[in-house]
Amino acid sequence: MRPQTKTAVLAESAGARVLRNSRNEGFGRAMNRGIAAAATPYCLLLNPDVDFAPEAVRILRDALDAHPDAMLAGPQLIEHDGRDGTLSMSLINPPVVKPPAQAVRFVSVLSGAALLIRRDAFLTLGGFDPNIFLFWEDNDLCRRAIDASHDILMVDAARMNHARGKSGRITPGAIYRTRWHQAWSRFYAFRKYGIASDIQRWIWRFRNQARLGAIDE
Repeated sequence: MRPQTKTAVLAESAGARVLRNSRNEGFGRAMNRGIAAAATPYCLLLNPDVDFAPEAVRILRDALDAHPDAMLAGPQLIEHDGRDGTLSMSLINPPVVKPPAQAVRFVSVLSGAALLIRRDAFLTLGGFDPNIFLFWEDNDLCRRAIDASHDILMVDAARMNHARGKSGRITPGAIYRTRWHQAWSRFYAFRKYGIASDIQRWIWRFRNQARLGAIDE
């Protein structure tokens, strides 16, 4: 059993049920386990570096209530420097051409940093692909949702702040591990959907960052 973290202790002290894994299973597998154990019609998925006002969740919930064909609703993500950090396109997802309706936009992809999901549709779809440890699991989930005729909603009125990586300290080799997972997940997703990927170009682009990140390994 992994040691308790401050987050887990704080959550339990507030009355939350905490599920513990014996090892790091990756983002998607951990989310799949938590959502399967839930009993609510909607589940909120959040990175630890996201904060927001309570009404943001209500706005996302109202959007899903108003659109029964939608499986996912996401907020506008504001980066720590004020930039719009909302994920707006994906190389594996087809474009969506439906016009906006009832304060939402229909999009082809949302960031997994902050998502409200319809639990029954998520479980029917099979959840996140368990083969993806980290990165691109949100692109893949949205692609499968579209293929299953579900709508994906961008709700601009729901605003959340995304510190992007500011929730923990940088450990030795972190850049290397990050680039490795980004590359592996990208190649996996492209191969899964039969999309050509220039592997050598990707390796060349990130080789220096990976080397620098491995210096302290």
